[in-house]
Order: sequence, then C-alpha cells, then structure tokens
Amino acid sequence: MPKKLFTSTAKYYALYRPGYPTKFFKHIAKTFSLNGEGRCLDLGAGTGQLAIPLARYFDEVVAVDPEQEMLTEGKKAAQNAHVKNIQWIKGSSENLRELGKFRLVVMGRSFHWMNQKKTLAMLYKMIEPGGGIVIVSERRKDTLWTPSSKWRLAASEVIKKHLGEQRRAGSGYFKVSEKRFEDFIRESPFKKFEIYRQNVRNQWDMKGALGFFYSMSFSSKAVLGKSVRAFERDMKRELLKANPSGRFTENTVLEALIVKRK
Repeated sequence: MPKKLFTSTAKYYALYRPGYPTKFFKHIAKTFSLNGEGRCLDLGAGTGQLAIPLARYFDEVVAVDPEQEMLTEGKKAAQNAHVKNIQWIKGSSENLRELGKFRLVVMGRSFHWMNQKKTLAMLYKMIEPGGGIVIVSERRKDTLWTPSSKWRLAASEVIKKHLGEQRRAGSGYFKVSEKRFEDFIRESPFKKFEIYRQNVRNQWDMKGALGFFYSMSFSSKAVLGKSVRAFERDMKRELLKANPSGRFTENTVLEALIVKRK
C-alpha cells in the first residue's frame, strides 16, 4: 500500500467529506439490534464520520486510523458533539489482535486500502456471534476518473494537468483491484452478505469543492507540493467556467455490504 496516503488532508476531511445519512444508521441499528451495549470497531476511522454517529448505540467505540492527524480531528469532532465513549487509536488492519472482541466492525471508504483477505479472516475471530461487519462505499458513474458532468470533467483536467494522467495515492499510485469487495467476502469465513443502498445528493460551494479535493489522497496539498497555488487558481477558473453559479452537485449511491457472523 502507498505510504503517507492522507498526509495534510485531515482538517479538510473533517470539514468537507460528506457524512452518512441518518436513515443509514437507523438501518444498521435495526439490522444488528443495537441497544447501547457492546463494543464497535471503526477501522480506518478517518475523522469519525461513522464512529461519532454510531457511539450512541454502544458502550464503547474504538476508532483506529494510521494517520495521527485524522485521530486528532476526530477527537475534536467528538468533543464538539459531546460524545465521550470513543477510544482513538493509531493503528491499522495489520495490528488488530490486541483490541479484543466486538459486536460490530465498520469500515467507511477504507476497505480498499487494506489486505482484504487477511483483514476479513482476522475480523471473523474478533466479532461476537450475532454481530458482523458493515463495509461502506459510494457508487458513482460520474467520477473524476470517468467524468460525465461539466464540472467533474473540468476538475479532472486540472488534476491531470498538475499531477499527471495516472491517479496518485499519497506517495504512490492507486491500483484498481481486480476483485470486488463481494468476492472477498464470499471467499472469507463469513461467506454471505446483504447489500444496502441509498441515494445521496451532495453539494459544495467553491470553498467546499477545493476542500473536498484537498481531502483526497490523490490531490492533497502534500501531493501537490509547490503546485498548490497554481492548482487552486486553475481549479477555480475552470470550475466557474463549467458552472458559473459556483455550486457543484453530485448524485451518488451509498452502498453498504452488511455481513453477519453466525
């Protein structure tokens, strides 16, 4: 896995990455009969977009992330939300054994960075019977790498101009997996899963759009380096050409793989 994936992104991640809808959390609570008891593990927790809303359903949430900056921002967000039952730990999917047993493990926009086969095998031993895993991602047709809307196309051209045609990932480059998450689950001790989908609409103004780009592993300020000012100048100009209103909308589908342990 590339190193320094999210260096410099934490404050932008906390402010400009879309959270998850209330309806989704209610569905998870109902599916696993969550009642305020037990422990939850948020693996690749980022700044707490899953950990903080889920905290009300558990005695304790353990939020694990390899980036200390992410954990620091997550702690701030939890304090602002008056959530006190989250333990923030620097770590990764490679060192989970000492964390104990969990009723639920969640991963939001993070599973693709892990050794999926090894992680699922380890989690099977850590999850209590009747508990499970929720792997959350988004399904987009209009992306920066397959753009169809005017503003995505404009943003894609600016990113490629400053960072090249190949998608960056921190200090390295992003490699698309030949297997889907579903395939890894079928080959794991869990075997079966359900899919939850919900349509989501996100919108940013110009400041939010720039913040969103700076929150990404492929266009962070650390990746851009000395090109930050030129990148921001070009991005503002091209986005306003594409949409003079300065409002940028995406329609996406939240997709959660819900995996139960018997």
